[in-house]
Amino acid sequence: MIARLACLVLLAAACSKRAGVAETAPAPASTLYVNARVHTLDQGKTAQALRVAGAWIVDVYDAPPPPQPGERVVDLGGATVVPGLVDAHGHLDMLGRQMGQLDLRNARSVEEVAALVRERAATTPSGGWIIGFGWDQNLWEGKQFPDRAVLDEAAPAHKVWLRRISHAVWVNSAVLEVAAVGKETGSPQGGDILRRKDREPTGVLVDTAGELVKPFLPEPSMDDRRAAFERAFAHVARLGLTGVHSMMLTMAEIEALHQLEAEGRVPIRVTAYVTDGWPAVEGLLAMPPDREGMVWVVGVKLFGDGALGSRSAALLEPYSDDVKSRGLTIHTTDDLRKRASAITAAGYQVAIHAIGDAANRQALDVLSPLVASAKLPPRIEHAQIVERTDLARFATSGVIASIQPIHAPSDMTWAVERVGWERLRAGSYAARTLIDSGATVVLGSDFPIESANPWWGLHAAVSRQNAQGEPPQGFLPEQKITLEQALERYCVTPHRIIDDGHPGVLRAGAPADFVVVASDPFKVAPSALRDMSVLRTIVAGREVFSTPAP
Repeated sequence: MIARLACLVLLAAACSKRAGVAETAPAPASTLYVNARVHTLDQGKTAQALRVAGAWIVDVYDAPPPPQPGERVVDLGGATVVPGLVDAHGHLDMLGRQMGQLDLRNARSVEEVAALVRERAATTPSGGWIIGFGWDQNLWEGKQFPDRAVLDEAAPAHKVWLRRISHAVWVNSAVLEVAAVGKETGSPQGGDILRRKDREPTGVLVDTAGELVKPFLPEPSMDDRRAAFERAFAHVARLGLTGVHSMMLTMAEIEALHQLEAEGRVPIRVTAYVTDGWPAVEGLLAMPPDREGMVWVVGVKLFGDGALGSRSAALLEPYSDDVKSRGLTIHTTDDLRKRASAITAAGYQVAIHAIGDAANRQALDVLSPLVASAKLPPRIEHAQIVERTDLARFATSGVIASIQPIHAPSDMTWAVERVGWERLRAGSYAARTLIDSGATVVLGSDFPIESANPWWGLHAAVSRQNAQGEPPQGFLPEQKITLEQALERYCVTPHRIIDDGHPGVLRAGAPADFVVVASDPFKVAPSALRDMSVLRTIVAGREVFSTPAP
């Protein structure tokens, strides 16, 4: 055993970059974790102990072995160990920023939003910005989009910019004025300026229309960006995430990540996808993909459409609750194809946001011919409303379906209104259908639009219920998947689709990424998954989160 331990220590030193461990990491040390139920996800094997040397697992054991001389021993007190969870679609930068912004997610009326804005205005210098996030008109009586007059009254001396949960912003008159957005301003391709009867803007800007005011927001400093990432890292580590595929990062945010990594301050594995305007993307494509250390820059995210909640998802047939609209297409198929082809040719992974069935068909048409030549297989983000025959194309083409289980119970109260039961049952929120077809599926949350808590996502995947246990049988219950299927797509598949050499399971020679939880997820009721208590999060052998000793 001592000889094997020495060999793994040497292997860890030689392969530290491949494992994603900073070169400045401390010298490997041996730790033995005992008194645990270890779900390895390695062909169903369970164990009672595991030994870690530096960034690597030395072995897992059916019974605890005797400690080595000088070895640290950690008694887990009967807790459960699972492999590290990876969120395959989140927004670390956005999460970190929003932790310092006005949180509107619990507002249940336009009046509640106004009250929160008014409260923030009282402590914000006159002329300054009030920035918030998370409003959702679908939670309000009447479900109508709001008007800027509400914000003008609540904060007459400030500029107010409030992002919806997704794909729209709501601003006051002061912001429209500084951005010169008025009655004569046309809606851009892939966006919509909502208007009053006299054609004056209401202040709600959908999808790309939000770019009309975005340049006037205060620019965060590099210190601001770094601090936002560090807030996000700490938050997700507490939840048991050992890695995140972080979407929509700018080149400035990539620089902030690399600065933090150089200082040894990136505690989780970050797989980065850039969205920063095409000129910046072309600059990225001139460089080889960055596949070293804790931060891997592997892909570019493109947009096919908007969101179902804002009626900007692109549909093949009109919305059930707005027969004049089929949503918004961000790019022409030719333009999307040119961009996706350039990304693939440069060795990067293409990720296309597609929620509506028209956008998913467009994305499949664009990506399917690229699979054979792609270094990393292309992926479609969300794949929410998909026409029945297009669902099968994920498996036959090899295009990855990156879906977020929690969207199903989160959207269910209004998704029926948007597209009706026929389209929902035909191919919407179709995790089970995609998996059964043989498609490659990864799971995530789309945080901070939803919670970053992976246990909430696992609960939604297996129950199709919300936090209140509704509906009793689950929303579209035929799309439930098993906990084994869900964990594999949180732990194993996110590594496989970026070809990082990480098996995502717990076995000898694998990177030491794992999570210690108070209860066994395989022995509790599905409803109890939401309440799972994370005790420790270990990434590359380092405890990046642990609960205080009692």
